[in-house]
Amino acid sequence: MAAPTEQITLYTAKICPYAQRTEIALAEAGVDYTRFEIDLGNKPEWYASKINPASKPTAAPVPASQPSPLSTKLAESLVLLEFLSDIHPTIPSLLPRDPVKRARARFFIDAVSTKFVPAFYKFQVLGEKEAVGGLMEGVESVMRLLPSLEGKAEGENGIKEGQGGQEIDPGPFVLGPNFSIADAAIAPFALRWELSLSNDIGAYEEGEGMRGLGSIWRL
Repeated sequence: MAAPTEQITLYTAKICPYAQRTEIALAEAGVDYTRFEIDLGNKPEWYASKINPASKPTAAPVPASQPSPLSTKLAESLVLLEFLSDIHPTIPSLLPRDPVKRARARFFIDAVSTKFVPAFYKFQVLGEKEAVGGLMEGVESVMRLLPSLEGKAEGENGIKEGQGGQEIDPGPFVLGPNFSIADAAIAPFALRWELSLSNDIGAYEEGEGMRGLGSIWRL
């Protein structure tokens, strides 16, 4: 059960994968919260000044009061994922207590943020066809960090499976049998890309999407 906390209000946008990271983590943690939909193309005048000066699509005031000037405002989806794990320590799977697993979660999230998401945006959103090579490299980089593949090759961080006498769980999630913030960090993007690949949506030649999807599962 989630630890009690002040009321959380999530200012979000259903079309935004960054915002969905936080919604997924909140759902997994079983946290009660108030959802406020923001139209990213027509944001309320009060949103930037009172809620989110950085103009990020995700912000969580704690507590919230329509919105109260006394409430704490937080923004940036990855910051919010760690915030949720901190205020709900009774749900250790969000960010495990084990230091090795915590490091693996953060290393995976860094790979998602620096190698996969930027290439995803260039290819999928901006339609830069030449970005497909970088996108595939990004996908391969994060997939090599998954438990099912870590045993085949040493990860870029130099930590091997079983090092220190500790075995790495086989999945099905990034850190093993339990969902964590590492899964929330990539899920909205991975699901969008899989859907696009399977339907040849984006800057793909006909049939290339399915071939790319097949090559990923063969990694």
